[in-house]
Amino acid sequence: MATTAGMTTQMQSSAVPMILVPIGDASLQPYTVSTAKPTLLGRQSHCDIQLPDQSVSREHCSIECRRGGWFVSDRTSRQGTLLNGAKLEPGRPTPLDHGDLIGIARWSFRVQLGSVAPMPMPGTTFRMAESEGRVQTVRSEELLSRAERQLSLVMNLAAGLHSATDEVAVAQVIVKALAEGTGYRRAAMVKPIGSSDAVTVLGSIDGGREAAVGFPVSKSLIRAASGGEVATLTADSVLRHAVSIMTAGVRTAVCAPIIVAGNVVAFAYIDNADREAPTHTEPAPFIAAVAHLAGLAMAELSRRALDDRHRRLEGDLHAARHAQERLMPAPGGTIGGVRYAFRNIPGRLVAGDLADVIDLGGGRVAVFLGDVSGKGVGAAMLMAAAQTQLRAALRDGPDLAEAVSKVNREVVTRLASGEFISLWVGVIDGPARTLCYVDAGHGYWLSRSGTEVCRGPQPQCMPLGISADEDYRSTTVPLAPGDRIVVFSDGVVEQHGADEGEQFRIEGAVAALAGAADELADVGEILRALQEYAGSESLADDVTVLSVSVGI
Repeated sequence: MATTAGMTTQMQSSAVPMILVPIGDASLQPYTVSTAKPTLLGRQSHCDIQLPDQSVSREHCSIECRRGGWFVSDRTSRQGTLLNGAKLEPGRPTPLDHGDLIGIARWSFRVQLGSVAPMPMPGTTFRMAESEGRVQTVRSEELLSRAERQLSLVMNLAAGLHSATDEVAVAQVIVKALAEGTGYRRAAMVKPIGSSDAVTVLGSIDGGREAAVGFPVSKSLIRAASGGEVATLTADSVLRHAVSIMTAGVRTAVCAPIIVAGNVVAFAYIDNADREAPTHTEPAPFIAAVAHLAGLAMAELSRRALDDRHRRLEGDLHAARHAQERLMPAPGGTIGGVRYAFRNIPGRLVAGDLADVIDLGGGRVAVFLGDVSGKGVGAAMLMAAAQTQLRAALRDGPDLAEAVSKVNREVVTRLASGEFISLWVGVIDGPARTLCYVDAGHGYWLSRSGTEVCRGPQPQCMPLGISADEDYRSTTVPLAPGDRIVVFSDGVVEQHGADEGEQFRIEGAVAALAGAADELADVGEILRALQEYAGSESLADDVTVLSVSVGI
């Protein structure tokens, strides 16, 4: 026996695994995020990742896997949740990508999707060189007055950084300014890779020319600057014993952290060879000012990227919704001897429910509702194809089980691994006073006779698209005048409460129907109860409810 819940669990377990890698806090270990339930981050002890600090809300944010994708949601926290330096809109799920940086107060977590291998970054990757020279940090307060005197040297960066469209473009502007403003032979902008000793060189200049292959940078200097302050390294007897740095002829080097929303995301780096004395004796204030502007530019890139993600997601949902509206039945009416009411509310994340009421002639009316796994335009396209095929198959012959089997054989060849369509389809035969139905892994339906509301039997068949050899079987039950059938999507039963606690479940739908007098009331009462339970008119998933009243 296969159920929708089982198929959902199967699909979630096949999702790319996520690990949250804490940055800069040795007390926290990498955390493998569960695909089965939302992962809570916050101050309370019941949170999956507890961050004990008053600046963190009790339940600050949550991360969950939905239909094979990962999403982060700020739970209306006081201080907000940052994604790559951009503040999330409270309550709005945002897609996560590999390498994203989630910021909560003083904590930062890198999103790692897939294996534990170091995260790939754009640019050239280098192992940092060891150096044992004298490394010292320069306090921010000391730098402030120096930076003010030299600020005019970096003002011309603004136009170039404003037009930069990605990190590599930012790096190209930064390294040119570093080389020209300090007189140092080599300049680079580098990005750390996880917690390893390797960095990605986003851009570099050596001797006035772009260094396509980059050059080694000082590991000691990068480590010192990781604390958030400018670090300098000067030549002395110890440095000259550092073979890896000495080979490059380095005499002095300076490294400034590039900070976005309190997190060190990259470094501005310069160094010079023995034979070339720098023209600026105090490059630290200048490189600090450049790094500050680079941080502003990268924060703006993060904000744009976040906006682009939302635009793409909303564009997909709009297109999917438009496809649904053209294929869905009218909100209500009478077809054959059946009165029906229908409502579909699109969720924030997915679009893929299919439903219809079809007059087959001879007093027979077909009713179906299903749910395509996945989200966006892809799910909407699959929904459209499956709905069209099912309509044709139902009209081709009287055998319901064979019609479903035919559609299944078609969609098996079109769905990717892990994709499926749960479906409940029934044919009401007025002259025979019967309901013949097939439940293909759906399970979310109720029957009502008089005042009694009964849950339909659990499905005995798998969802469509999993196996071409699945043997679909139909069940026939008697009907009486006035009996009603109510079918709904998994968005009803899986909706969490306002506190992200228990799901609404099918028991919530049964309770909502207790006082419903007709098919219109069935639909209205379920939606009213569901939105009241969720604490919002906006629901997490597509919600579709279809009620038919038998007038035979």
